[in-house]
Amino acid sequence: GQWSLPGGRVEWGETLREAVAREVREETGVEIDVEGLAGVAERIVPDDEGKVEYHYVILDFWAKPRSKELTPGDDASEARWVNVADLTEYELTAGLYEFLQDRGALEGRRPRVTT
Repeated sequence: GQWSLPGGRVEWGETLREAVAREVREETGVEIDVEGLAGVAERIVPDDEGKVEYHYVILDFWAKPRSKELTPGDDASEARWVNVADLTEYELTAGLYEFLQDRGALEGRRPRVTT
């Protein structure tokens, strides 16, 4: 087990904001208000021969929880609110810490919200 942020895919006919709210609800039990786009990243994962096996485009959004009570979804054994200062104590998914750091989230800064 590694720790990460909630995420997933957009379902057919669903807006990005609807997908974000659904994925967070499914994975944490928390209803959110999606505020806007926080950042975009991509990750290309090669196979053993160096050819592209996966190409991810990741859109992260700012959101505010309507409640703080967490219930882990069926794809996680646990869900937890974590203080930013304690993130280094967790085994995070590859690139997550750097992504948050690059966007100022670890220092409490928040870039302009785009809609």
